Amino acid sequence: MIHASRRDKAGMAEVHTLDTDLIYVMEGSGTFVTGGTMVDGKNIAPDEIRGASIRNGESRHLVKGDVIIVPADVPHWFQEVNAPVAYYVVKVR
Repeated sequence: MIHASRRDKAGMAEVHTLDTDLIYVMEGSGTFVTGGTMVDGKNIAPDEIRGASIRNGESRHLVKGDVIIVPADVPHWFQEVNAPVAYYVVKVR
């Protein structure tokens, strides 16, 4: 699957138990956190978990042109968005 997404503010932390995400930033910038432990995670659908935040993850500043791969089962989160971020997500199962 390929998703075109836009984010104007921080979102919820996510874990996809089956899908690897390949994220390509088309515009904007923000702080993206991977790994660590999800806080207050709840199943929202089969194989999909959302939570309030991530504790002890690794932070990266993403900008236009950056690509990041998030393997299945790894918590990830746009912690901060400095400008609207437009990005593609390719989901690989």
